[in-house]
Amino acid sequence: MFYQHYPYACEWGTMHWGHLVSPDLIHREERAIALRPSVKSDCDGCFSGCAIEKDGKLYLYYTGVKYMEADPQKPHQLLNDELVCEQMMIISEDGKNFPEKN
Repeated sequence: MFYQHYPYACEWGTMHWGHLVSPDLIHREERAIALRPSVKSDCDGCFSGCAIEKDGKLYLYYTGVKYMEADPQKPHQLLNDELVCEQMMIISEDGKNFPEKN
């Protein structure tokens, strides 16, 4: 299971994708963060998306967000309602390790 996650505080911030695995959706094991903002197209967040498995690989599709202007007092928040969104994809060979984006 993947979920939107801001790992640095209990407040809204630059979204990452947290990662849990579960055999029964009751007992869960937390894994390392799957997606983190790392390129210009998603520097302000890795937002909603989905994951599919095909031929033993895990394909993650998500919305990368870049603010036109961040709030100077709270840099992880949007100052105006202006942002750019791009559809992004990353492939994991094993569903556990997620390569850095280029």
